[in-house]
Amino acid sequence: MNKKIILALIIVIAVLVSGYYFFLRKSEPVKLVEPTNISSQINAVNGQLVDVRTIEEYSESHVKGAINVPVEDILSGKYLEIDKDRPVYVYCRSGRRSAQAKEKLESVGYSEVIDIGGLDDLKFKGGMFCKGDKKDC
Repeated sequence: MNKKIILALIIVIAVLVSGYYFFLRKSEPVKLVEPTNISSQINAVNGQLVDVRTIEEYSESHVKGAINVPVEDILSGKYLEIDKDRPVYVYCRSGRRSAQAKEKLESVGYSEVIDIGGLDDLKFKGGMFCKGDKKDC
């Protein structure tokens, strides 16, 4: 009886550990080398930088060169301004909405969607930011 309990515990622990590592690998955003020059890096690969926060959040502060397509629009199918044939880099405030946007875009055929996480992380690393509703400062 004790052997069965020990074996069951080992199996449960193995499943939990493997699930934990799968979750980390799947949800970990790709880190760009130089956050201060993020727009140039994305332009170098003909990429698109997409801020998936609300219009109000975008107007307050956004990464230089980013367009605003709120995650609600993406989830409801309103993302025509995002080119399917170019790499797409998505970000939000904390990383939750960008993960949702990445998943949705991939589910409708976007092949290269990179979740770069949250604006707070980029600000902490010294990224270049704009205010207002224009993508460039």
